[in-house]
Amino acid sequence: MILSREDIEALLQKLGLTKYETRAYLALITKGRLTAKEVCQLTDIPYSKVHEVLKKLEEKNWIEKERTRPTYYYPKSPREAVEKRRTELESELRFVSEHAVRELQPLFEEREVKEKPDIWIIYGINNILDKILEVVTKTSEELLIALPIVLNSDKIDLTRLFSAIMAKNIRIKILTVEDSIPHFTSLLNLHNIEVRIRDSLFGGGIISDTGETILFLNDLTSKSIFAIWSRHTLLSTIAKEYFYNLWKTANDFTKKIRKK
Repeated sequence: MILSREDIEALLQKLGLTKYETRAYLALITKGRLTAKEVCQLTDIPYSKVHEVLKKLEEKNWIEKERTRPTYYYPKSPREAVEKRRTELESELRFVSEHAVRELQPLFEEREVKEKPDIWIIYGINNILDKILEVVTKTSEELLIALPIVLNSDKIDLTRLFSAIMAKNIRIKILTVEDSIPHFTSLLNLHNIEVRIRDSLFGGGIISDTGETILFLNDLTSKSIFAIWSRHTLLSTIAKEYFYNLWKTANDFTKKIRKK
């Protein structure tokens, strides 16, 4: 099966590249050795951003550069770059899995007979959004939201969710990726909302001070989308700890917007 360019871009973005990083890498793969100016001419990347885009690609091990004047960039082998990214994702998943099993298994074994913790699997984007809306509405003090590249679809109506968020006078922290920012610009200037961005996120979720947690590990535009909802205190604690570990190393987008 031959993939379209759009399919290839989507695959690279699932591996953690931004839209501009994806297009810069594909330009280099197609044309070979290029300067930053030539990358601009072959893509829609603004010249003001192209050096930062190429720097990020180099840091992520997708490209290399020659220290010449002008500087030339050339792509690394896709096999090498993808293998490195796969190793990173496996390491991240292993970290989450090990901590979850280590903390939850003893509790499960001790209390399995006494009680069944509330853990449910929710299928379908509309059902997931309804549950998220319910959790947002019940939150009284703090809501943590982690969103990977899941909003790039006209089929997902977030109007009710954003209206509920805007109506809540609570602390809200949103952790996302740069490509998702345009989808919720209406929230950026609210005084109670902080937004930070990372180059990529593995999965996402909602963590409420009610003790409820919703986790999703695949793209919300996927036909097989499902989420896990839980009211288990320990799972909420682990999810919150993991969220704040990512939050500490993310770029503060809110501060950047409010300076303008």
